[in-house]
Amino acid sequence: MNKRTSAQWWAETKSNNESLVNWLKNQYHGEAVASERIRKFILPHFEGKYGFMVERIADDEERHASWVGNLLSDRGITPEILKKEERYWKEVMTEDFNNDGNYAAAVAAHAEEMRLERISVIMNDESAPVDIKKVFTDIYKDELFHAKGFRMIAGDEYYNKSSESHARGVEALGLIV
Repeated sequence: MNKRTSAQWWAETKSNNESLVNWLKNQYHGEAVASERIRKFILPHFEGKYGFMVERIADDEERHASWVGNLLSDRGITPEILKKEERYWKEVMTEDFNNDGNYAAAVAAHAEEMRLERISVIMNDESAPVDIKKVFTDIYKDELFHAKGFRMIAGDEYYNKSSESHARGVEALGLIV
């Protein structure tokens, strides 16, 4: 697999309309599925102390899906959950992820941090499509909160423990971070 930095990936993606639309479809899918995963794998473990924060993050992800869905609709595409192999999640959804809320929160923190790095490339690109740049600038603010929140919930021990599976996920995506 050809590894690319986020800047290389974005330059290729934005220059090809089909690639851009496919990426938006994947973003919609990712945001919609994120809210489901958060509610299934993290929220049940933290309904007391951190439940409000986790629920807010899940709600944010639904809102992000709506925003990305609007980007797709504006391009004549119906947003939908995709039937696809999720390379990153295949690597990180281990038995620990499925059974331990702290571990799942740690994986979520890593995923959000990875996403922030990509979104920052889009936000700082003066030639990015204006509507996409606006939506992802708004998403960035929430994702920053999500990354910090999930890392706080997980704690350093779980964050470090999940780093290996995160690295495998990044490798499966072909990213250089």
